[in-house]
Amino acid sequence: MTMRNELIQFVGQIPPVTRGICLLMVLICLIQRLNVLPYYFSDFKWSLRGVLFKFQIWRLFTSFLILPNDAMKACFDLYAVYSKSLHLELVHFSNKSIDYLFYICFNFALIVVLVEACQISYPVFTNAFIGMILYTWTLDNSNVKVMFYGLFPILGKYLSLVHLFVSFLFDDGTDGYSRFCVTMVGFCAGYVYSCLDTWTYGPLYGYLMGKDPAYGFSGRGHFRSPRWFSSIILWIGRVLSITSKPVSSSNRTDPVTRRRLRTPLKKSTFAGTGNRLGTKID
Repeated sequence: MTMRNELIQFVGQIPPVTRGICLLMVLICLIQRLNVLPYYFSDFKWSLRGVLFKFQIWRLFTSFLILPNDAMKACFDLYAVYSKSLHLELVHFSNKSIDYLFYICFNFALIVVLVEACQISYPVFTNAFIGMILYTWTLDNSNVKVMFYGLFPILGKYLSLVHLFVSFLFDDGTDGYSRFCVTMVGFCAGYVYSCLDTWTYGPLYGYLMGKDPAYGFSGRGHFRSPRWFSSIILWIGRVLSITSKPVSSSNRTDPVTRRRLRTPLKKSTFAGTGNRLGTKID
């Protein structure tokens, strides 16, 4: 029972967008393994025809959240999404979950457009999602040493290149290295967003043109959720009753304090006889 409560508490402490993404990835994995839904509803891979003609709108999102069949690879992917998404939501977007959700929706839409424009036939975009958040994560941690899959230390600014190289190295080569191409598209989407968010041409342009080292990294915050997007998300939240703010521990009072606050203060006066201190009373 204690372990269950600790698990619920741990999940509850995860920011809402990251928590929803990770839970959806696990849920999709369970649905695929157990076959509890009809095929029409359990087909989560990308298909433009399925979205347009079969009205399977969920493919726009679920195609980014499919874990691989290999257990070890699935665990690595899930942890990569959790750790990088947690940092982005709490640090990069300063705990503004709506801005982070807009970042995800914008990049998902851009990735779909790029995949269709480049005619990439790989229907699972999880690698693109990881590449997208990994690139944005490196903008905040370019000089931080990290362990690449726990094997060797590497500076954060080189993590994207190493990830791309490994993706190319272990691609099976079918369909013209489609898995690597999807990963590359994810990095491109993250780069485009960073350009819009900083009003620059990005770090690569700054490096090639000999700009200041902070070019493309600093000055972000120009491309966040527009008012209409925030209004829609808040309206959905009110409909689903998930936007009510919980009472923080600092504002929560204990029962004794509440009783004291409810008890009116009585005016009291000194009931002495009026004799001066030290005088003898007859």
